[in-house]
Amino acid sequence: MILDLLQKNGTVVGALGIDTRQDKVYIFQAKAVLLGTGKCSRLYPPLTPGWLFNDPHGGTQTGDGRAMAYRAGAELQNLEMPQRHIGPKYFTKFGQATWVGVVRDWEGKPIGTFTDKPDPRYGDMICEVDKLAPEKYHQAGRGPVYMDCRGIREEDLQYMNHWMVHEGNVSLLDHIMEEDIELRKHPVEFATYPLRGGGLIVANEKSEASLTGLYSAGDESFGDIAAAATFGYIGGENAAGYVLNVQETDVEENRSRIEDKKEMMKRIRGQSIGPDWKEANVALQQTMQDYAGKVRNESLLLQGLHHVRRLKDKAGQSLMAQNPHELGRCLEVLNMLDIGELTFLLALDRKETRNLHVRPDYSYTDPRLNKAHIISQTDGKIKVEWRDY
Repeated sequence: MILDLLQKNGTVVGALGIDTRQDKVYIFQAKAVLLGTGKCSRLYPPLTPGWLFNDPHGGTQTGDGRAMAYRAGAELQNLEMPQRHIGPKYFTKFGQATWVGVVRDWEGKPIGTFTDKPDPRYGDMICEVDKLAPEKYHQAGRGPVYMDCRGIREEDLQYMNHWMVHEGNVSLLDHIMEEDIELRKHPVEFATYPLRGGGLIVANEKSEASLTGLYSAGDESFGDIAAAATFGYIGGENAAGYVLNVQETDVEENRSRIEDKKEMMKRIRGQSIGPDWKEANVALQQTMQDYAGKVRNESLLLQGLHHVRRLKDKAGQSLMAQNPHELGRCLEVLNMLDIGELTFLLALDRKETRNLHVRPDYSYTDPRLNKAHIISQTDGKIKVEWRDY
């Protein structure tokens, strides 16, 4: 697991990592680094609170890349803009576009206006147009809603099964098989999934981040599968070209930072009593949900920022890991605490309502703020600015 970037004078020179199976620290010397660690799951509570990893992204995308980039001095943007998704209730995975069916209410009426019969080419576009539809139905006392695949062809069913495997929906398929559920006979309840962390690492068309020698791809900066493939290629190609023309910098010039990180990890591994990563993660999730959730205002956000900073200080001093694997989980939580703090700071500064950032104290969308909302830090001094896209 990579836990920190090493930089000198605004240029990336390497990275610091650990072995999650044995107590080893690795120091990487590098002329360039390409980040591709995905988005930030586990920042908000999942649909099934007892199961932290029941998340559309899986449980290991915890904002590590963007947290490392920020600490090294790179710019991040729009972290305060959360996202939501739609899919099978309790099996929270992506891939709703793979379903060949119609989303219907309890009485069998389509909840959208796009199709009234299964369309193998487009599916039911209500899943793309309004991911909050199941939640709205529930709040209006009209739920639940179902993905209805009755009447689809055998070839459509095989298509769904094939691509569900490739989208990580194996647990759902296993459950369908174990419970003798026939998708062409039994509608599947759909739900709107909870909030998940948003935002990006600021990067240009070459995948270059604002920190020299740092590149970013996929969900880190551009989003989705197509962007991951495209900018993974672009970023790798540009990074390879960049390293041909720069001199390598000795990472030993980061020795003091390396030793500070090693001491922090030694402290976590040496604790005999204290909260584990799960306890700290749940405390963070509860804070994010209660103070930067579906509805926000200045007083909630200020209180939440205070709580997150208090949690961050306490976790840094008292987290306990009984083995190297748990140490990795603790480092994930520390990254999420950084992301949580930045989310509150940007949410406070965005004085408007836009998409899922809902502030009744600023109930209208401000067209002047149709810009990138950027945060960075240099030597601990935080800078927030608005910049044209």
